[in-house]
Amino acid sequence: VRSRLCPLALPAAAVVVTSLGQPAWALDPRHTSPIQISDDGASIWVANPDSDSVARIATATNALEGEFAVADNPRTVALGGGPVYAANQGSQDLTPKPDVDTVMRLDEGSGALQATRLLGFGCAPYGVIFNESGGSGAEVYVTCERTQEVVVLDAALGRVISRVALAWADPLAMAL
Repeated sequence: VRSRLCPLALPAAAVVVTSLGQPAWALDPRHTSPIQISDDGASIWVANPDSDSVARIATATNALEGEFAVADNPRTVALGGGPVYAANQGSQDLTPKPDVDTVMRLDEGSGALQATRLLGFGCAPYGVIFNESGGSGAEVYVTCERTQEVVVLDAALGRVISRVALAWADPLAMAL
């Protein structure tokens, strides 16, 4: 798989990691982003919408450790409790693509796909965030840009816990 990471992404990520005096990435609050730093600071995960993948970068060496295929147009990634989650929005073009309107769970160590949850036609997921202490245990929250809601999933992506309607258009980011 040929990487399409921006040539400036690795140096920029390295600056973020090396300029912090203490491991601030391990502290709350958590937030949605296309770039996430692991709790131990050893790796950075990046959503690559142009190549329909997520990438893991080693912070000690700034080396690409792996690029893992997900679905069409991943927008953000979330880390939590071992897995990596990717919100896959799908393209704005008319070309039919597989696995649009999904969130995927990958193994943080191997990058192997563990689960895929279809969020419903037209959801257009954008933000994804992991909450280890949600109301039903570990939960994953996903913003649906087009349906104006937040979908609450169990961490295994096995079931939808709830859907929370929002009173504003185009919800994207979240923070805990």
